[in-house]
Amino acid sequence: MKKAVSVLLTAALGMSLLAGCGGTDSGQGASAAGGSASDSAAADHAAGNTEAPPETAPEDMYTVTMVYVGNEQADMDLVEAEMNKILAREVGAQIDIQALGWGTYQQQLQLMLSGGEKLDLVPVFLNNANSYISSGQVIDMTDLIDQYGTNIKESLGEDIAKVSAVNNYVYGVPVEKEWYTDSCILMRKDIVDKYNIDVSKVTSLEDCEEIFAIVKENEPDMKIIVGSKDAGLLGAVGFADILLDGFGVLEDGGQSTTVKNLYETDTYVHYAKLVHEFYEKGYIDKDMPTNTDSVPSIMKTGNAFCYPASYKPGVVEQSSLECGCELVAAKIQPVDPYCNNNGVSFVSWGIARQSENPEMAMKVLDFMYGSAEFMNLFNWGIEGEHYVVLDEENDIIGFPEGVDAGNTRYNLNLGWELPNQFAMHIWEGNSRETMQLQQEMNETAMKSKALGFMYDYSNLTNELTALNNVVSEYRTTLGCGLEDPEAVLAEMNEKLYKAGLQTVIDEKQRQFDEWLAARGE
Repeated sequence: MKKAVSVLLTAALGMSLLAGCGGTDSGQGASAAGGSASDSAAADHAAGNTEAPPETAPEDMYTVTMVYVGNEQADMDLVEAEMNKILAREVGAQIDIQALGWGTYQQQLQLMLSGGEKLDLVPVFLNNANSYISSGQVIDMTDLIDQYGTNIKESLGEDIAKVSAVNNYVYGVPVEKEWYTDSCILMRKDIVDKYNIDVSKVTSLEDCEEIFAIVKENEPDMKIIVGSKDAGLLGAVGFADILLDGFGVLEDGGQSTTVKNLYETDTYVHYAKLVHEFYEKGYIDKDMPTNTDSVPSIMKTGNAFCYPASYKPGVVEQSSLECGCELVAAKIQPVDPYCNNNGVSFVSWGIARQSENPEMAMKVLDFMYGSAEFMNLFNWGIEGEHYVVLDEENDIIGFPEGVDAGNTRYNLNLGWELPNQFAMHIWEGNSRETMQLQQEMNETAMKSKALGFMYDYSNLTNELTALNNVVSEYRTTLGCGLEDPEAVLAEMNEKLYKAGLQTVIDEKQRQFDEWLAARGE
């Protein structure tokens, strides 16, 4: 699936807006559409792997060590054995897959990269790319993509295949998923129907005020808007390309070429004031500033009306399952859906510097982008044992009888992180139509003029640390609308400039101008 997120608040807050262009799904709805396990090896071979593998015994083939971020699977060895049969036949390689836990993956991966242990394919999250490049821990993949990236270029397109780069140093290949940024409010359908509310007429957050007033008047004990204390309501409205960290942005979804202070833009100030008005009128849950519970758990209490979210086709169905109630979406983003690096390059696959055979690592990675059979094994496991086909015509799968999320021995469900999410079966609850719509939105969404640009901040680490500290002081206050933003923003901006904001903005602008000039723009 292709998703993205963008922020109205700061680096940390900003990442929450990458609607899917970087966000992660944890439920079964995160699965994607694509081929089936019955896809023949010949079909995969025809997809781009045309060079016949050498006649070598599997034990003598190079083993590509690949790490992913997620939970260990009890039957990984069984699934890996099936994957290796395919790789031996189609690529002439083997693979060793290792899990890195969510809470410790950054430390674990850093130790592996700096320790020089056996390692080939690594997930590179956007916020780690600069440090991996500056420390020489991942290689430049430019030539390898040119030589071996047949499926990658076919899947992603020539313009996206090398978009994960700093100063023309291609550190990874983006995951094939939904990439765009869009924003919505998800509302309980039973309440909407009860008061004859037409959400199809909503095109902005301003339009929602009348709805909130109706619900508050008629359901006085109900929480109107619930959500996270970090992003609040303000952090859910995308309108700018935040250029990685939010400290210097391009307005209008990246259609501007002038880097500005996010917190001084007219759009940000306008929505900060609107969110404060909503808080004063009692529309924003008073518990939001201290809330640590997940939104689905709050919605399941039955006493909450709506919450802000990143929009994508299928989000209503997926979120309805997670929240235990039927929802409807009201679109609120003030600009058209857009793609920027924060969404497209949220996670990319790179090759570790210590790889003993980067060419073979690249061949295996490219194969993943073209093989539905391999990707289905990786994400869902073995057909008949870890999943069954429920609807062959529409390629819908689910757990076998007697198996569920609590006792399954393999259900990776990391389509958003693995190379090609669109090449996988669809888990029940999703549809092929939804996945096709997501692909279409990737193709039709407005492209930021900075798509493909990521600035080098290696000489700005002190400023960025100080800037993040400043924003952390005000994130909840602004995001949840606790105080009049006029005074809060004046105080925060003063601290930001003292912390070096102008230095960061000027450096971003300089690098961006050079990048545009090199492209003839």
